[in-house]
Parts: sequence; structure tokens; C-alpha cells
Amino acid sequence: MKSPRRTIKELSVNIVDQIPSAKRNTRHNMPSCGVCKLTISMDFTDENSITVMCRNCADRYHGKCVGISSEFFYNLIQNSKKGWLCHICVQDKWVYMNKIDEKVNAISETVENNKVEILSVKSSCDAHFSAFADKINEIENKYQNQIDEMKLKLLAYQNQNQIPSTIEHHNNDLTYMRNLQRRNNLIVQNVPIFQNETKQILKQTIIKLALACGYEINDSDIVLCIRLKQNQDSSTDNQKPSSNAILVKLADVSIKDELFNAYIKNINNNTPLTTSRVGLPGNKRIFINQHLSPELVKVKLKAVKLKQMHLIDKLTACYNVVKVYKNGKWEKVYTIQQLDQLMETSTVGSSGTRSTNNLPTTMHF
Repeated sequence: MKSPRRTIKELSVNIVDQIPSAKRNTRHNMPSCGVCKLTISMDFTDENSITVMCRNCADRYHGKCVGISSEFFYNLIQNSKKGWLCHICVQDKWVYMNKIDEKVNAISETVENNKVEILSVKSSCDAHFSAFADKINEIENKYQNQIDEMKLKLLAYQNQNQIPSTIEHHNNDLTYMRNLQRRNNLIVQNVPIFQNETKQILKQTIIKLALACGYEINDSDIVLCIRLKQNQDSSTDNQKPSSNAILVKLADVSIKDELFNAYIKNINNNTPLTTSRVGLPGNKRIFINQHLSPELVKVKLKAVKLKQMHLIDKLTACYNVVKVYKNGKWEKVYTIQQLDQLMETSTVGSSGTRSTNNLPTTMHF
């Protein structure tokens, strides 16, 4: 429920009681109206007597002198938390606010002027930077053209120098591919030529040779078995040789390696493979070798001579490399030049070393 509405007398007495004693009489000994200067009665028995006091200067005023009705006064007392300001204090407040506005306007104007000046400086800097960037781009383009021209000249020079290396690279690739084709192959030598010889007869002969070495292969393990043509420099007076080498291509490199290892084991056991062991006439030695490239054949032949001269200890050959054992380690050799360099390196500082340059590089075996 709303509290009952109090009378003006009750509100006025309450206001006076709340006024600090220091502010109850600041201008005169007795309260007087700030407008009409008449004494303000402190008798609140008159319901029509309305007085108000400024919350800022504590001066008192008749309600009728400042145009305050009883209704406005009642609402002021009930609702206003800040109190009432007289016309003098209101004017002073507006003067103060106007001064603040002036200062704010002055600051705003200064800020705007500074903003315009900053924008002008920025525009000037942008223009200078743009000109500077254009100059840099001009210099870069100039030197870039020179660099591009030098690159073209260098590329042309490199292309000229790369022709030999390109040829060498292709030759190496070709050698590698040819070696891959040989890796399943074996060369069998000193097998007599049969009368009315066929590929099947050669296959059966190779199977007998494998059995004599202690290794068993089947007909399906042999992919190719043919007689090679005799080199022109190995035949004389156009006479047909008594035997030509046989090229045997096996189905898998592991079969080739196992058959070759079995042949080497017989040699190491002093039971070399001969024609008589496989039911062929005579007692000639039969040789089985890896199918080497012409260059590696030369390397192996020279290495064999070096071994006979006790310049190397051991040697072995695979389809793509010849390995020589010297000074306690194995070395891979691919060319005659590498073999010569190896021998020169291993004999530097030693006296009485025999030259290897005059050793033969071709030999039929």
C-alpha cells in the first residue's frame, strides 16, 4: 500500500530538520527570500506557505517568488534526490558548462587542425615514398634485365659444356642396361661342337655340366642356350674353330649364381670341370664365366695377369664389376684406367715395382 500523502507543513519541517546548521543561515541572521528579500517565516502552520532552499548555496526563497506551486513542491520533495537549484546557481552552472564547452570546442578544433596537418604530412610522405619506390623498381628492372641476359649467356655456355657429359651420361645408361641384360647369363667355353647341333642338344649339355658340378637344373631353368660366333681375330685362314663359346641365359639370377658358385667350388676342391666328366671326347678343361661387357673382359684379363705376377692376391668378376683383393681389402674396378690407378696408388713409394701398362688387354679363354 502507498504511504499517505503528507502535508506541506510536515514536508517543510522535515526539510528544515535535515539542513545542516552551517547552511541554515549563510547570508543573514534571519532567513530571507533571495528574491523579495522579505523575512521567511519559520511558522509552518500556514498550509499556503511554501519555502525552498537551494541545495548549492543554501539560500531560501518563497515558493511564489520562484514560481513553485504546491504540486511542484510536493513532487520535488517526494521524487527529487538531488534537490533544488536557485536561478543564480543554475546560471552559474550554465556559465561553467559553457566554459567547458568552449574548452572542448577549442580542443576539438585543435585536434581537427592536427588531423588535417597529419593528413597533409602523410600525403606528402606517400608521394615521396611512391617516387622512391618507382626509382627502386626502375633500378631493379635495369639490373634484372642484365641478370637475365647473363643467365642466358651462362645457360648457353653450360649447354656447350654439357654436351660431353650428356653423351657420357647416356653411355653410362646404355652400359647399365646392357649389364642388366647380362646378369642372368653365363659363358661356357671349350665345349666341342656337335654334329647336327641343336639348341636342345646344347641345353642337355648344360644340364650335364651343372650335374657334374653338383648342382641340378631343369630344362625350364634355361631361357636361352646358343653358340656365339667366333671373333674374327680368333680364327685364322677362315677355318671353322673346333669349339665356340656357349651363351646360357638362366631364368633367375639366383640360379645363375648358385650354378657358378658350384663350378667355383669344384675348382677350389681341385676337381676342375672337364669334357671327360660329362661324357664328351677328350679331357679338355671346360670353363664357366660370368657374361661380362667387353670393357670388363679387358679388366678381368689384365687382373688375371696381375695375379699371376703376384701384384694382386685375389680377383672375382660379376656381370657389372670386377673385384680385386689387394693389401687386405676388396676394390671394385669398372675400367682399365681404374685398375691402373689402383695399382699406381698401392705401389706409391715402393721400389722395384713392375709396370702394368704393357700387359695384354685381350685374351680368349
